[in-house]
Amino acid sequence: MNNPTKKNYKKPPIVEAIIEIRFKQIEKKVDKLFDKFYDKIKDNYPKKQNQFLTEIKFDNNPTTEPELTQNQKNIGFRLIHKNKKKY
Repeated sequence: MNNPTKKNYKKPPIVEAIIEIRFKQIEKKVDKLFDKFYDKIKDNYPKKQNQFLTEIKFDNNPTTEPELTQNQKNIGFRLIHKNKKKY
């Protein structure tokens, strides 16, 4: 059964688009801000673990040898409470 209020297009418009936007961090400002914050909570959260983002790229170009590259960067910290709870 056709719905008279629904319009069918030859080339339907985009219904949903998902994008990712990244900004270059000004690391010195971020580090100073985190250090200030951590100074206030370090008695309750004495341990911190680095959290990394690992990117692996596999380039399988038919005209050359396959190439595998890896990049890893620190994206933050995991704070561990003095009672061993992870946040």
